[in-house]
Amino acid sequence: MDVQLKPDIQRFVEDQVKVGRYHSVDEAINEAVSRLRVENDLLNQDLDDDDVAAIEEGLAQLNRGEGRSWESARADLRDRHLPE
Repeated sequence: MDVQLKPDIQRFVEDQVKVGRYHSVDEAINEAVSRLRVENDLLNQDLDDDDVAAIEEGLAQLNRGEGRSWESARADLRDRHLPE
């Protein structure tokens, strides 16, 4: 398979390899396509009543101003799951 990437995407992928996030361009592209597959699978799943209720409650919490910043949530997760 021969793939042409847009120049900005090609630079991004090459930069990811340069900084060591991936060992090769092939590895980076395979990871991206794998994530796309997972996203596609998730988007095609039907939500059950409990899932819909949880989403609606989360949206209601946001509307009431009960949301948290990503930085706060990430710090909390790090504290809970990464021992010092």
